[in-house]
This record gives sequence, C-alpha cells and structure tokens, in this order.
Amino acid sequence: MNRISLCTLLLTSLSVILFLSCASPSENSEPGSDTIFQVRDPDHRLSPHTGITRTHWIDAATYLLEGAFSYIRTPDDPMKFPKQEGVSYPRNDSQIPTEKLEGLCRTLFVAMPLLKENPELVLNGIRVADYYRHQILKLINPEDSAYIPPRAANGGPSQILVEFGALAISLTAIPEILWDPFTPDQKDSLAHVMLSYGDGPTVPSNWKFFNIFVMNFLKEQGYAVNDALLEEYLVRSLEHYREDGWYNDNPAYDYYSMWAFQMYGIFWTEYYGENTIRSMQKPLSIISGIWQTIILTFLIKRERW
Repeated sequence: MNRISLCTLLLTSLSVILFLSCASPSENSEPGSDTIFQVRDPDHRLSPHTGITRTHWIDAATYLLEGAFSYIRTPDDPMKFPKQEGVSYPRNDSQIPTEKLEGLCRTLFVAMPLLKENPELVLNGIRVADYYRHQILKLINPEDSAYIPPRAANGGPSQILVEFGALAISLTAIPEILWDPFTPDQKDSLAHVMLSYGDGPTVPSNWKFFNIFVMNFLKEQGYAVNDALLEEYLVRSLEHYREDGWYNDNPAYDYYSMWAFQMYGIFWTEYYGENTIRSMQKPLSIISGIWQTIILTFLIKRERW
C-alpha cells in the first residue's frame, strides 16, 4: 500500500472530533457562515450517509487546524486555548508542561495528514512543519518551560505517556518531516525521554498502545528497546477483543473500541505488523479476533495492495 493513501484512514479517524464542529449547510448553520464548518458539494453517491469525501475530510482538518493556529503568533507560542475556569486543567503550575505537550500532540494528529499532503503548509503566517519541529525540540530543552523530564525510576504511568504515544504515531506517519531533520544528538535526547515513559508501566486498557508505538517507532530508528515488554503489551492488547469488532477497554465498552483499538490496531499493522509478528517469540496462534484477520490479510495481500 502506498502509505500516502493512509491519510484517508487518518482523516476519517478524526471523526470523533470533527463531527462536534461540523454541520452540513442545512443543519445548525446559516448559509454563508464562516464560523461553522460546512460540507460543500457533498457527494452522496460516493458517501451515501454523509456525502463527505476525502476532500471534505482534508477541508475539515484544515478548518480545525486554522482555528488552532489562530492562537499562534510566533513559533514559540504553545498550543494553549481558552479554558473554562474551575473546570479545565491545568489546575496548578506543575501541570502546565503536560498541558503544552497535550496541545502539541493532539493538534499534530490533525496536522499530520495535512503535512503528508503538503509539507509546505502555512497557517496564520506560520510554516506548520517548522512550528511542530520547533515545539518538539522545546520538550528536550531543560531551560524551556515546555521541558519534559524523563520518567523517574519509580514513576508510574501518566498523561505524558499518552502524549508521547500520540507523538510516536505522528513520527511514524511523517518521519521525513518530523524526525529526519533533527540532528543525531536531538534524536538521542528525544528517544531517551520518550523511552523512559514508553519502556515502562502502563494502564491495563488501551493505554498499552502508547507504550507500543513509542517502542516500535524508536526500534525502527535503531534504538534498543525492551522487546519482551513490547511483545507482552501487544499480546495483552489482543486479550481485550470480544467479538463482532468490539473490544472491552477494562472495564467498559466505550468509544475507545473504535478510536483506540480499531484505529491504532490498523495503523500499527500497516507500519509495524509484518516485522513485529515475524520476530515475536510466541507463535502466531496467540493472535486472535479481529487483529488476526487484519494482520494475516496484510501479510498475504500486501503486494496486491
């Protein structure tokens, strides 16, 4: 599969966010409104239920990212947005670096497919690729307010693990934009802090994916990772599968069955499945449920795709 075609999958995965802000011209918006996203020229032949095509997903992602960049004046500005006082976090100064990390990594989910399509993308006068590279390097600068220290030896799982997992997904999709331009020292520093969280404890839910993506990405870049832990988290993730496409997120059935298990599972299979499965110490028979279908289909039909 040409990996640029994966952008369709990535853009579709944004639906949880996008449908909160999107409305068709006949719903919840006035014609000509420039504040609410509108689906222009829907194609109900191609997409009978919504009329939304790949082009619309790109337009919707651009709309969202333009909104985010409306708060950015210089490359040093973090992705911080207006808060609902008393409800939104951060509640204290110690949470501010994590807030900045989350704003960076979550908006990068939207920027990632757009940069895959157009590496020279400019929003609000800011070169988007340059902005995200600059912000990533702030994470490893001890003098910067966005600095993320390595996980302490006795530290448990935290929101930082979640965000580094998200960052690893974006690095996986567009390494030529987000990773390759860094110097060897910058890569080593970023790998060190990311692995301190990825090669560590997790939450027994979809959180295991965050460890998995951190370790898989950095392993592909030649860094030594905890292969035994990587395999353990993969196997334990498969144990969440029930049937008919449903995963139990321990202890609930929730939207993470789609957003995490199905989306991340397919993404992982596309980029890491073949090499990882071939190198696993345990036989392929441990793989069950929908992942078995995904992985085997990928391995057998890869050349046809």
